[in-house]
Amino acid sequence: MNQAIFESAFRQYREGNLSEAERLCHDLLANDPCHAQGLCLQGIIARRNGQNADAIQFITRALEKEPANPNFWNSLGLAVEGLGHRQEAIGLYKQGLQFQNNHAELLGNLASSLAKQGLANEAETYFLRGLANGNAPAPELYTNYGNFLISQGQPEDAIHQYRKATQADRKYWLAYFNWGNACFQSGEYEQAIHQLEKTIQLNPGFEQAYFYLAQAYKQIGMAEKEIGSYERLATYNPRSVFAWSKMGIWYEARGHITQATSLYQKIAEFEPEQFVWQLRAASLMPMIPASAPEIEQARTRLADALQQYKDPTFRLDLRKAFEARCQPPAVMSYQGLDDKEIKSQFADWLVEKLGIDTRKIPAKPLENRKIKIGFLVTENHERIFNRVMGGYIRHLDRTRFQVEVICPESRMTGIQHLFSDVDDLAFIPLPSDISQCVSTLKQTNLDVLFFFEVGTDVKNYLLSLYRFAPVQCTSWGYPTTSGSPNMDYYISSRLIETPDAAKHYRERLVLLDSLPTYYTAPAVPENYKTRASLNLPEQAHLYVCPQTLLKFHPDFDALLSRILTEDPQGHLVLVEGLYPAWTDALKARFNKTLYTFQSRIHFLPQLQYEDYLALLKNADVLLDTPHFGGGITTYETMALGVLVVTLPGEYMRARYTAGCYQKMGINDCIATSHDEYVSLAIQIASNQTFRQEISEKILAQKHLLFEDINVIREMEETLAQLVDEASR
Repeated sequence: MNQAIFESAFRQYREGNLSEAERLCHDLLANDPCHAQGLCLQGIIARRNGQNADAIQFITRALEKEPANPNFWNSLGLAVEGLGHRQEAIGLYKQGLQFQNNHAELLGNLASSLAKQGLANEAETYFLRGLANGNAPAPELYTNYGNFLISQGQPEDAIHQYRKATQADRKYWLAYFNWGNACFQSGEYEQAIHQLEKTIQLNPGFEQAYFYLAQAYKQIGMAEKEIGSYERLATYNPRSVFAWSKMGIWYEARGHITQATSLYQKIAEFEPEQFVWQLRAASLMPMIPASAPEIEQARTRLADALQQYKDPTFRLDLRKAFEARCQPPAVMSYQGLDDKEIKSQFADWLVEKLGIDTRKIPAKPLENRKIKIGFLVTENHERIFNRVMGGYIRHLDRTRFQVEVICPESRMTGIQHLFSDVDDLAFIPLPSDISQCVSTLKQTNLDVLFFFEVGTDVKNYLLSLYRFAPVQCTSWGYPTTSGSPNMDYYISSRLIETPDAAKHYRERLVLLDSLPTYYTAPAVPENYKTRASLNLPEQAHLYVCPQTLLKFHPDFDALLSRILTEDPQGHLVLVEGLYPAWTDALKARFNKTLYTFQSRIHFLPQLQYEDYLALLKNADVLLDTPHFGGGITTYETMALGVLVVTLPGEYMRARYTAGCYQKMGINDCIATSHDEYVSLAIQIASNQTFRQEISEKILAQKHLLFEDINVIREMEETLAQLVDEASR
């Protein structure tokens, strides 16, 4: 009878019904606590549920009964690796191979782990050894080898391996999934959809297949099919947190707050940790606010929710916090208000609920050793990371610093390519699982952990709440306080901060004399598209504001209205939002605040980089957005010698353009009031002689903004001083 229960449990597991498989395992072990296969399967299910510590206990008990079972060693290795202990897992895989040296899954998992450690040649040796054994290789081995080839930038060869896997087992859904994923990465979206649909047909409960299916539809512009992918999953499994949350994120990103709120509240109806989803719903804020009072109402709602769920009995699992994207809304930084108090409250709430230790780690004395520094970047931020932080990574003195880049495991190859010109640079892969990220970072033994950004996504935000190094800092990558009690320093510049700026940061504010980045001058094309080719009026005064529409605070509308009123030849040029809903929301607001100027407001579609530079070059003047101005855009504009009129605000995020001007010793375009902002913009746009004179100044002085080695030397001294202080 016990064997029949086990076979039924295993069948349910293979079909993806983990809850039923777990129930059957529980019944089996109640009858026979020493059933080795049942213990191992219970461990495998625990690992699939993210409970790797429990998995290790079950599988270890199974090994006590059958110490020569290679399948058990394989499962134990996976669970140990799930905790972030990859080197230990490699040893377990090798131990299992002592009992069966041609075990396909052991060879594949060992090879995969070696590849993730950067040992590509040794990894491929084990893959080929598995594929060369006398028996027909298991589909798992073909699939793992395909995954390895993907990591090596060989998608076509990977697809060949996935095809072999499906030939070995027509029902092996994971091969179809990875095949679809490889097609997606290669831009073959129709083929990706085909393979992902096969995956869902074979395993209709596999959530990641629906995610990549949605992403493929997104890439070909089929928004209804994109959201429809998640609706299909919710129909199949009405209690799928993944499905409902992805639908919520879809609506939230487009600014449809009512729909997103309803979806998050639905999750709260059946999730044990319902308070985190209720907080998520309360955290929603408008992407394009209709008015300043709407901003105040949204922030009050969030503050009230944090008080409501302050009950000390509430506890939260890190993975649940990650799943619920539990973080302060990123759009707060565009709202022109002090974020310190509410971000600190949010961080303290999470630190308590997650049980995070806020005690400091003492630094080791610096005598006769290098400072070990890690720069951390998360998914989808790699290219901007290279532009903003690449100078430090390339030019920190290697006689004083050991430099490492901590980056997503899934993006490792691309990031290594970005920094292929750098010697003496190590890479630490971050797993996709947030708990494994914590385990990985705790083993780095860094002196300094430098967060490129904190709060641009839930992963970099949650990781900032933990203590991994004696010195933890962040900087201009995201120009606002993290609010984290474990973030020690915010490194900024005297050029972009007010004298009393420290009050806006929870971190200790460290001010450099230089601008806080070593920025490489962008390539300047010789020729540009004309206004006519960009569908812009050729004789008008073009006031261009190419910033993301998220930066268009309601306060900006009054300034735009005055400019268009006082300059009848003025035309305002903007770039459409990432989602059509953003553009629609801003147009709806403009219909109330700028309704008399609709014929003189132009929204260009999202631009390729060459067209974006052409837009800058064709502008008579660029308008810096109040409350959150330009950063990267300012560097690109200065490289072209185009003028930006700016009005420095109270917070650093509204002062960077002015800081660039001050670095060059040019103050002509810095306004000190709303009236001066309007008059300067009109003077620049309408007076070609004045405009040309300032442009020549910028072109003569722009070298001061780019590739400034002084900031590297200053950062070296600053970091050394901070580590020295932490060692005392």
